[in-house]
Amino acid sequence: MGTQINIMGLEVDIIGTDTLVAKVKGYLESDVLNIILFATTNLIDHTIEDEELKNLVLEADYILPGEETLLSLHHVDTLKIASMVVDYESLAYAFQNIDLKSTTMYLIAVNEKEATAYTNFIRDNYPDIQVLGAFYDDLLQNQELVINEINSITPDMLLFVIDTPLQERFIMENKSKLNAKLCIGLGRINVEASMKQKQAKKVFKNKTLEYLYYFFIENKGIKKILDARIFKRKVENYKNKKGGKTHGDNE
Repeated sequence: MGTQINIMGLEVDIIGTDTLVAKVKGYLESDVLNIILFATTNLIDHTIEDEELKNLVLEADYILPGEETLLSLHHVDTLKIASMVVDYESLAYAFQNIDLKSTTMYLIAVNEKEATAYTNFIRDNYPDIQVLGAFYDDLLQNQELVINEINSITPDMLLFVIDTPLQERFIMENKSKLNAKLCIGLGRINVEASMKQKQAKKVFKNKTLEYLYYFFIENKGIKKILDARIFKRKVENYKNKKGGKTHGDNE
C-alpha cells in the first residue's frame, strides 16, 4: 500500500521499502517496460517551470523521493521509522532482497569516469547483476545510437545516472522504443560518497560514532539541515504564489 503527496505540483509516491522490493521483482519478470523515477529538488525546480516536462514525468509507473529533502514538510523521520522509501538508497535495499541471478543491466552515465565508477560499484556490491555495457557520450546527439545499442542487447534493466531534466525527457519520450523490462532514473548521484558510507559502516561498528562521523566530518547532517531549510522556503514561496496551500499538500 502507498499514497501520494503533492510537492509543488508533482505527485510523488510514498511506498514502503518492501513494496519497492515487490515492484522491482515483478517488473523484472514482466514483458513490458516499467519506469521508476527518483525525484529530486532539481527535478521539482524544472517541473514548476515546465508543464510539458511535468506531464511527461507523471507518466512513469512510480515517482519516488530521491532525497530526504523533498520530504522536509512530511515528517521524514516518521517515514523512515515506518520503513518507507525516503531516498534513492532504498534501491540498494531492493537489490539486496531480490534474486538477481542472470539479471542484466545497461548503464547510461555522464562520462567515462562516472560510468566506470558506477559499473565497479554494481559489480562489487551486486555481483549477480551482469553489466552488459554503458553509454557515456553526448546523449542528445546520439539518441538513436543509444536506443539501437540497448535494443541490440535487450538488457533486463536500464539504469540512468545522468543530469535532470535530460534523464527524464529521454526516458519518457523514448519509452516505447526501449527494449527492456525495467528502467530506473536514479539521477546523477555521488557513487564515491556511497562507497565511503559502506566503508565507514565497517570501520565504525558503534552507530553513534558512525553518526558523528557523517554529521561532522562528512557534513552530511549539516547539509541535510541546510537543504531542508532552503527547500521549505521554496515550498512556502510556491504556495504564496499559488494563493495558499496547493491541492494534495500535507503539513
